[in-house]
Amino acid sequence: MISSSYIIILLIAAVCVAVIFSAKHLCLTLITKAAALGLVSKPNERSSHITPTAAGGGLAFILPVSVAAICFLPFTTLSPIWLMCILGFCLLGYLDDLKNLSSLKKLGIQTLLALAWLGTHPECLFNTIPLTGYPLPYALSFLIHLFFLVGFINAFNLIDGINGLAGGMALLNSMLFAISFMFLGGMSYALFFLFLAFALTGYLPFNWKKAKLFMGDTGALPLGFIFGSGVLELLSTTAEHPIVIPLVFALIFIPTWDTLRVFIKRIMQKKSPFSADKSHIHHLLLKLGFNHQTAALSILSSHFILLLMATTLSFSNLAAHLTCIVLFFGGFFLHELLNVLKIKKNYALLKKAYYSKKQLMLHNTFIKRYEHN
Repeated sequence: MISSSYIIILLIAAVCVAVIFSAKHLCLTLITKAAALGLVSKPNERSSHITPTAAGGGLAFILPVSVAAICFLPFTTLSPIWLMCILGFCLLGYLDDLKNLSSLKKLGIQTLLALAWLGTHPECLFNTIPLTGYPLPYALSFLIHLFFLVGFINAFNLIDGINGLAGGMALLNSMLFAISFMFLGGMSYALFFLFLAFALTGYLPFNWKKAKLFMGDTGALPLGFIFGSGVLELLSTTAEHPIVIPLVFALIFIPTWDTLRVFIKRIMQKKSPFSADKSHIHHLLLKLGFNHQTAALSILSSHFILLLMATTLSFSNLAAHLTCIVLFFGGFFLHELLNVLKIKKNYALLKKAYYSKKQLMLHNTFIKRYEHN
C-alpha cells in the first residue's frame, strides 16, 4: 500500500509539471495574441531592444503559480491576503504594460497594496533594531518596512532591462527561498517558491536569446513584491534563526545596490532620480561590448556567487559580520571592475581616433603632393 507521503510527493511533482507546461502554453499564446491584446513593448530611450516585442509575459508564470497556490490553500498556511496582493501587483503591471500609467499613480497603488500586506502581517515588523536589541517604535518600524518593500519592488522592476536577467535572477532567488523555508519549517512558502521556480523555467526559454516575450511590469512588479515580502518573512525568524541574515543581504544586494548607485548618480548630476537613462549595470555592460546573453550571465554569475557565499557563511557564528564585509568588498570590486573596463574602452576609442587622425593627415599630405605635382 502506498503511503500518504509518497502520494503527496507525486502530487507536488504533478503540479510542478503542470505549472511548466501551463507557463509554456501561456507564453506561446501571449506571443501570438500580443498585438491583438495591445501588449507590445516598443523601443524607447531607456530600452535595450530595437524591435517591437510581445510583453505581459509575467502572466505566463504568475497565473499558473497563483492557481496552484489557491488549489493548495486549504492545506497550507499561505496568507490569502498575500496571494491577493500578488495578483494585485500583476494586474497593476498588466495595466501599466497596456496603458503606460504615470509613475505617481503606480507608486500610489504599490503603496496601498504594500500597506494591505503589512497591515495584516504584524509579525514581520521589527520591534527592535536588528543586532542591537534597542526598541523600535511601531510607527517608525511600519514606515521603514513600507519604504523597504515599495523600494525593493521598484528596484527589481528596474533590473528587468535585458533578456533573461530578471527571469534568471528570479529563478535563483526562488530556489534559494524554497530551500530556506524548507529548512526553517515554512513548507507552505517552500512549495510556493518551488512552483514559481518551475514556472520561470517554462518562461525563460522565450526570454533568452532573441527574446520573443518580455515579462514587463506584469511580471516584474509581482516578483518584486514576492521577494521583498519573502525577505521580510525570513527576517522575522532571525530571533530563532539568525542564519538568514547573510541570505537576505545576498538576495537583495544587486538590485538594491544598482538602484541606489543610479539614483545617487542622477541626484549628483542634478537630475530627477526617476529620470530615464541607460546607466544601470546591464546598460553599462552593453556599452562595453557585451551582448544581452553575456551581460545577463555576468550579472547572474555574480548573484549566484553571492548567494553561494551567503549560504556557506550562514553556518558560521560570524556570518552577519563576515557577510557585511564580503558584500562591501564585492560591491567595491564590481564597481572598480566596471571602471577598469570603461578605461580600457576609452583607451581603445582614443587609440582608434588617433590612428584615424593619423590616416587623415597622411591622406591630406598625399592629396597636397598630388595637387603640387
